[in-house]
Amino acid sequence: MHYFSRLILLPALLLATALPASAAPPTAGETASTGVDLASVVDTALQRHPAYQTLAAADDEANALDRRARSLVSDQPSLSLHLQDDRLASDTGFREWEAGVDMPLWRPGQRRAARDLGDSARDEAVLRHRTLSLQVAGEVREAAWTLAIARNRARLAEQELATARELEGQVQTLLERGDVPRTDLLMAREETLQREAAFHAAHTEAHHALVAWQALTGMADLPDRLAETRATGELQASPLLAEAQALAARALAEQALVREQAGGAPVLTVGGRSEDDGFGQTRDSLGVGLSIPLGLKSHRGPAEAAAARQLAAAQAERDRQHRQLSLAVAEAEEAITMSTQTLAIARARHELAAENLSLARKAYTLGETGLSDLLRVQTRAFTAERDAVLRELERDRAIARYNQALGVAP
Repeated sequence: MHYFSRLILLPALLLATALPASAAPPTAGETASTGVDLASVVDTALQRHPAYQTLAAADDEANALDRRARSLVSDQPSLSLHLQDDRLASDTGFREWEAGVDMPLWRPGQRRAARDLGDSARDEAVLRHRTLSLQVAGEVREAAWTLAIARNRARLAEQELATARELEGQVQTLLERGDVPRTDLLMAREETLQREAAFHAAHTEAHHALVAWQALTGMADLPDRLAETRATGELQASPLLAEAQALAARALAEQALVREQAGGAPVLTVGGRSEDDGFGQTRDSLGVGLSIPLGLKSHRGPAEAAAARQLAAAQAERDRQHRQLSLAVAEAEEAITMSTQTLAIARARHELAAENLSLARKAYTLGETGLSDLLRVQTRAFTAERDAVLRELERDRAIARYNQALGVAP
């Protein structure tokens, strides 16, 4: 080999084998400005979510329950008509018409129970909006970080491919000058092909992540900033827990209403009667009646038992939700700790790999080592660089997941 010929190419060779980090690949927070923040994206995605239409239905239900509680009657009134004559009997011309309106009345305490149920339904509807918004925020967060990480992998793969191609070109020049064997060019070409395969795989992954992001949000790009500050607060403030508590409160209100209704409702009947005796005598009268159900325990028991079962199920779901969220918060805290530690290790490995690569470049330029040794060192440097970049993104994603588990929306 010609020592001085290789030494002349040293600057170009050092540039060709530069780490991707030297080009400072942009991270998720450095994308082109879209003019929106993560909270705005969540609002947009919420309106596109299939479950969004259930929010209006919940409001309608609460309004309907409130109107029922303000009604003068406890149930649907009914109209009764009665006709009696002797046409098929003595046929003297006797006729009797009777009409009345049956109006179920509120039992003592029943109307208040109905109002409590309406209030519980209203609270549930409000909290349902918050919980659905939080649910959508979780989907948006995951889709955003998946896309951000995929894009960074694609950027790194693109830079690694450019480095491999540049190195292949330099080795081609050295081969033409007779400074390196043909096996070096074959190795450089194989390295380029491997980087091309990795490049296409990374860009395919980024494309799939972008399609999923667009389907969820309807937006073409990520918001200006994804990284979040770690939230502070208590789990008890989570909308998920609040909704679970509201569902239990509604089940309790439904049980109270069932208890009041199970015995039946007294019915007030107001009506009139007209009689014609067939001999020219007609008598008209008005009447008022009151029907009071006895409310036997054997008949109201099943309805009360069913309401109690629903209450127990709602309370069990509330407790299960609290336990599940507590576990999720603990796991998210541990993930932040672990990702912070691994990030520090990855950065240290990156520094060592960069220094080792610098030495390997010089050794190859001076003819002290072969290209295979340089490529092995370069591969480790690529891996260390990729790990350092992605670990930082994973740390930021862990913070977003912690905020999500705590019930804090962007």
